[in-house]
Amino acid sequence: MIRRFWLGFDFGLKGAIGLIVVGLAVTGVLQVYFRYIEESSLTWTEEASRFQLIWLVMLAAAVEIERGAHIAMK
Repeated sequence: MIRRFWLGFDFGLKGAIGLIVVGLAVTGVLQVYFRYIEESSLTWTEEASRFQLIWLVMLAAAVEIERGAHIAMK
C-alpha cells in the first residue's frame, strides 16, 4: 500500500514538473509577444517565470534523488 502511494506521488510530481515546463514556455512567449509586438511589457511575467524556475529545480531535484541520478560527490 505504501509502495502504491509513492508511485502515485511520483506520478503526480512528474505531472507537476510537466505543467511547470509548459507554464514557463507560455510566460516566455507572453513576455516576448507583449514586449516586441505590443511594445508594452507585462509586469508579472518575469516574476512568474522566476518562481516557476525555482519550483522546477526543486521538484526535479527530488525526482532525480529518488532515481539516484542526482549529482553527488564521493
